Amino acid sequence: MGKLGGASSQRADVEASESRRVLKLIDFLSDYDAIKNPPVHNIKDYGLFLKDRENVPDVKGISVHEAADVWLTVDFLEFPPRPEVPHELVELLGQSRYLNPHLEPTLVDLESHESDDDEAAERLEYARLWIEEEWRPWSEEHKEVEVSKMFYRDLFEAGQKQANERGSVELVWGFGRLSWETEGVSVNHPLLTIPVEVTRDEDTQQLSVAAAGAVELQTQCFTNMTLHDRSGLIAMRDAIAEAPPDPWSPDITETYRSAVRALNMNGTVAEDHRAEPGAPVSDTGWVFYMRRRRPDYQGF
Repeated sequence: MGKLGGASSQRADVEASESRRVLKLIDFLSDYDAIKNPPVHNIKDYGLFLKDRENVPDVKGISVHEAADVWLTVDFLEFPPRPEVPHELVELLGQSRYLNPHLEPTLVDLESHESDDDEAAERLEYARLWIEEEWRPWSEEHKEVEVSKMFYRDLFEAGQKQANERGSVELVWGFGRLSWETEGVSVNHPLLTIPVEVTRDEDTQQLSVAAAGAVELQTQCFTNMTLHDRSGLIAMRDAIAEAPPDPWSPDITETYRSAVRALNMNGTVAEDHRAEPGAPVSDTGWVFYMRRRRPDYQGF
């Protein structure tokens, strides 16, 4: 029995030694790859399409659908027609075609009219009422449609770029955006990403964004950085690849918390409200952006 126990212990020691050698080889190959393909720590450095939950406009025509088959829809909106200026107000407001949604019509001051000119006073009051009830609602809607159209244009161009340069760029939806200042490196990167596709309905021209792949734990952005448990982070990446979690689930916060603690013992999630100075912090929001493709030699 003693001999069997000794042999088993010896085998375990050999396996542990081999495991350490493999991990050292992986680290060496990761460092070599990082020289040829420097990691991107901050997604803003791509200089491409980037929208997060905070800067997706909350306006007509733009809708985020969490945990649905389609995550984002953007309608193709038409500008509202200019309101017609009543004939009796043309002298004060100008012709309808000259109305500017960004510049409120100006009126002559009542004092410029004779004090007993009741008709002029009534016309001015009518004009003020028309501006309040007709011009301002039109102006507000016009501005809102402008914002929606700008977002539509940006998203459409991003989808076209992805379609035309599929081998070099990709659109991804990221979850759990990490902020970390360490070793002179500023990390601004989601922990989880999912490839997405932009499609356009030929009839309505509506743009839709939906997942087009599996969720993945990001590790390349931490290449050449000192981590608390790099092997644990790699193990998490492999486990997520085997059994992808739902990134919209409230339970995903635990995945963020485990990941940041693999990076640093004091890593935390923003909602915990107890981050240590210099520790990595993950939010619970999302970010939608385009990045340049690079060979995943480390993953291989």
